[in-house]
Amino acid sequence: MPKKPRTFQRPLGERRYKKLFVVSVEGSKTEPQYFAIFNQPQSIVLVKCLKRPSTESSPIQVLKKMQGYLRKESLRKTDEAWIVVDKDDWTEDQLRELLQWAEKNENHGFALSNPNFEYWLLLHFEDGKGIASSQECLMRLKTIAYYGPDDITVTKVIVGITVGAGENFIDTKKWSSESKDIKNDNQILGEISAYLNLSKVDSVARIERVLGCPHESGIDYPDGTTCQACPFWANKD
Repeated sequence: MPKKPRTFQRPLGERRYKKLFVVSVEGSKTEPQYFAIFNQPQSIVLVKCLKRPSTESSPIQVLKKMQGYLRKESLRKTDEAWIVVDKDDWTEDQLRELLQWAEKNENHGFALSNPNFEYWLLLHFEDGKGIASSQECLMRLKTIAYYGPDDITVTKVIVGITVGAGENFIDTKKWSSESKDIKNDNQILGEISAYLNLSKVDSVARIERVLGCPHESGIDYPDGTTCQACPFWANKD
């Protein structure tokens, strides 16, 4: 009796669904940069940080942004929606509405950073002792962020610090190049090191991944459009 021919068809695999965390935040820069770190190719979760207009930063506006998103997009049972705001000077009444929203649904959450989100960043590097105000937190923290035309090449580095103990302003400096990767450029690294040494700050929050396009909306390309020079970032948060 002849043998049955062998089949060499490989069974089809099934792509694992990434659990989605939708996050509505008060800040327009620090929080989105932080949550973007979790969106690595090998990550088992996906974090969507909702953008907000720069003039709408109150807790109620952050909540409305989330509610507007949920009216248009439905969540799976395993997905979660979170509101993240700073304590700052907001009253208990202003924050209570956010807590009530979170308590109505088991996959809704409310995270309150006290005094601010930067304190959460600082706790990644030290114990945070002696921090009693938002300003004291900012005086202990430097942030280094990378930008480029894709998620590998760095053509822009932004360093933000509070200059000098006892000063009360935040200083930001940028390094950029249109033609080469500058992440490991010795001259630029030396300049950044010298710049950081001007500040008596103990910790550095270095976001190692490339966060996005180096060009600025409204300056390098029109608001409401995508950067034509960096198609890699089109439709990416």
